[in-house]
Amino acid sequence: MKRVEAIASGRVQGVNFRRHVKNIAAGHVVGGYVRNLESGDVEIVAEGSEPELKSFLSAVMEASPPIDVRNIEVRCLEPSEGFGSFEIRR
Repeated sequence: MKRVEAIASGRVQGVNFRRHVKNIAAGHVVGGYVRNLESGDVEIVAEGSEPELKSFLSAVMEASPPIDVRNIEVRCLEPSEGFGSFEIRR
């Protein structure tokens, strides 16, 4: 089990990006959350197996217009919360 904390930048707010991330998470065995940041970026925190997390983040990067993910900064950490599901936080 691993944890990733990622910051997605680009055109990621006001384009249903958080819903997109939640839908992708539903197809993977990951728990965590996605939320908008005041900077205009979006934070993604997810826990799962390394292969699931890699697949999840890869799918997040492949968003369709009008979403335009330019960059995702990812930090890999040890899991800490044991999320039971994946949610959108406001």
